[in-house]
Amino acid sequence: MIEIGILKNFDSGTYKAGVQLAGSLTTYFDDVSVAKNIPSGAMVIGNYVILAIPGGNPKDAVVIATWPQGSPGGGMEVHGNEYHDPEFATQAALAAHAAATSGVHGLKGEVGFSVYQTSNQTITKFIGVKLEWHAEEWDVGGYFDLANNRFLPLVAGKYLLIAGVQLRNLDANKDFMIFMRKNGTWVKMTARITLGAMGNPVITGTCILSLNGSTDYADISIMHYDAVDRDTWGEAGRTWFQGFLIAQT
Repeated sequence: MIEIGILKNFDSGTYKAGVQLAGSLTTYFDDVSVAKNIPSGAMVIGNYVILAIPGGNPKDAVVIATWPQGSPGGGMEVHGNEYHDPEFATQAALAAHAAATSGVHGLKGEVGFSVYQTSNQTITKFIGVKLEWHAEEWDVGGYFDLANNRFLPLVAGKYLLIAGVQLRNLDANKDFMIFMRKNGTWVKMTARITLGAMGNPVITGTCILSLNGSTDYADISIMHYDAVDRDTWGEAGRTWFQGFLIAQT
């Protein structure tokens, strides 16, 4: 999950911050870790910040970027819940990508990608199926391997990965899950169950992975528990995978 907040306090000794969620008068995050690649001088009270919240757990929140209100990166509003808005994570990644090219502290604009499906992919029932990717929106650094459907960056660091998948014609009350994988082994999962005649459910997932810059790679698999095989909805805005470097190691 990605959220935009406003910096309320910052301790340069512990590199922890207090953040108020943008657009909310009552939602605060205390003792939030700040990415060490953000200079302490950039952590100015009142600045906007981007919060990465893996799995939606506030205890794991990290400030990954900051910029002054009214700067070129300003004006970005990213709100939502990863379970409700199929465009949410796309807009968050686009905002972060725009920020990375406009002088915002913290984001590493030299490495990042956005890929999507252009045709449906059949997902066999009851087993994990690796997602295929057919086209790139961008591939900064050239590290996404379309032939093998994976991201293998040659820059060591922590990467924020975001994906969204839409399945077609899934029956009611069926489980549907997405797996973020490192070197072929899943490390983070997001799951949902269809309610009523859901039809074409959307699921999104977000995580931060450490990749060693040589052999580590990331990809996505999904699974469903319908009685028959189902297809993804292979369009750019419906089934997609994005990521970018947030801190070099």
